[in-house]
Amino acid sequence: MSENGNIHHEHEKIVSKDAKMNFGFRHWMVIVMGFLALFFTGSVQNESLNVVIPKLTEIHGWSDATISMTSTVATIIGALFVLIWGQLTERFGSKKFAILALLLAIVGFASTGLVTNLPEYIIFRIVTVIGTLSTMNYFVAIIATNWFPTKKGIAMGYITVGNNAASLAALWILNFLWDATGFAIGSIAYAALGLIPVLILVVLIPEYPEQCGCYPDNDTSMTREQANALLEEGRRYEKESPWTLGRLLRAPQVWKLGVSLGVLCLCISGILTHLVAIFVDRGFTETQGMLGMSIVSALAIPLSILLGVLDARKGARFACIVLAIVMAVCYFMALVPAWWSVIFAALAAAAVMGCLNNMATSLPASIFGRYDMKRAQSVILPIMQVLQAAGVGMTGVVATVTGGFTAVLAIMGVCSIVAILILLTLKDECIGRVE
Repeated sequence: MSENGNIHHEHEKIVSKDAKMNFGFRHWMVIVMGFLALFFTGSVQNESLNVVIPKLTEIHGWSDATISMTSTVATIIGALFVLIWGQLTERFGSKKFAILALLLAIVGFASTGLVTNLPEYIIFRIVTVIGTLSTMNYFVAIIATNWFPTKKGIAMGYITVGNNAASLAALWILNFLWDATGFAIGSIAYAALGLIPVLILVVLIPEYPEQCGCYPDNDTSMTREQANALLEEGRRYEKESPWTLGRLLRAPQVWKLGVSLGVLCLCISGILTHLVAIFVDRGFTETQGMLGMSIVSALAIPLSILLGVLDARKGARFACIVLAIVMAVCYFMALVPAWWSVIFAALAAAAVMGCLNNMATSLPASIFGRYDMKRAQSVILPIMQVLQAAGVGMTGVVATVTGGFTAVLAIMGVCSIVAILILLTLKDECIGRVE
């Protein structure tokens, strides 16, 4: 133990500088499962509101601000549930609760077209968000870190493309299903897509690679016996980890991670849920706004992968600072009073959506390691999600009060700068246990 109380271990590998993807079949299935899980939960959490809000307004007469504030309340409640998941997974493991979280998201969104009044919508939105937030920000991250402890940046770079793919395709799929079958049946049909990652997780992916004869990072330089022995030692350590809830709450790293990532989440949740409306505000039609969102999302997919490579080569903190700088530049460029400037808002939203989920996994893992990340994330994520919750509600309210999105974009630019300043104070060193 070092002088400042940080815990170090002799054989830790904090960041892999090897960006090779020599993964086995099961490792790729983890990536496919994560991709599909983020496609579904990301679209249900964020992108779908671009078309769900107008649909609910048309059917029930509810205002944009009312529905947006509902999502804010649901996100705060969902953040509290991450604390509960954290305690339960320490005792019973992550896989079964990951499946439960995905099922909650499926049931919650399937009910969107069936609600008849606002209280019903609020209840099912809360159920949806508990499932989506837990899947996107906790369970996919935990399972990916277990399978890719030193190559999590590379793996999450591909997994988080699911978010970009959601921006590219989700709105078109939803509108197609609604036009073909109606709002209620179409919402149920879209929710059924979430069963695909559930089946992959149930059939092919245990919580740890060693449990099915595989190796972390597909690193076969050790024997099977050595890998199993390290896993058992690590799992024993998880139960006796010195990172108690009290110590985590006192650790400055937890608050720096939670607040910096949470401020960036605030930016993305507010813009992403209103991106089509921002296009319309700049003179485009709704269809053109959806097309613009899809085109920019396609261009942003390589950025998520490139950020994963940057993470692997330069470290998660460096990559996250680069990401925040890109966000700040895009949001301030979007303030230019011209039709083309909205492209920068779309680029910031679509690119960051995938990259940020990468950073929300990779950065805490680089600080707390494979075996302490689970405990740390159960505290970091609620901080993040409370701030994220403010993004949707704030965007709806500010846009309603000011009659447009210019003030919103300026606030998002300032928030990105705040995140950069916090990240610059974060030491790039692991204080938890990796192996």
